[in-house]
Amino acid sequence: MGAERTPYYRADLALIHHEGFAFHAEDCAPGILSLLESVRSRHGLVVELGCGSGLLTKHLVDAGHPVIATDASPPMLDIAREYAGAVQEIRRLTLPDDPIPPADAIVSVGHVVNYLPDTDAIERALVAMAEALQPGGLLAIDLCDL
Repeated sequence: MGAERTPYYRADLALIHHEGFAFHAEDCAPGILSLLESVRSRHGLVVELGCGSGLLTKHLVDAGHPVIATDASPPMLDIAREYAGAVQEIRRLTLPDDPIPPADAIVSVGHVVNYLPDTDAIERALVAMAEALQPGGLLAIDLCDL
């Protein structure tokens, strides 16, 4: 009997990711916060896609942004609830088909879109992001080679 296949991070790997990849959020946070300055000044909502364990989320919240942090992995979200601080909301959201809340900015680091299975899913996710952005909204994501 094989173990049930889990497509997202389980608790053990979520913790390893949290402990081992904090440097990526640390490196990205200053640039992301700079990009979001106009959003912060008008108290705009930031939706973070693929928040993981809340490493970047904490920076966003500490800078004064209202944030809805999302991820597809329940164990990652469990860590984020403990780590990220006073987030407006933390919820499970699986790209490309779960609805993205309307936002003044959407951010995503850690190549979240590249976890999707194919080009069609990537395209649907990018369209969903564009549709979720308020007029004049800001999209800040990182992508690996498509």
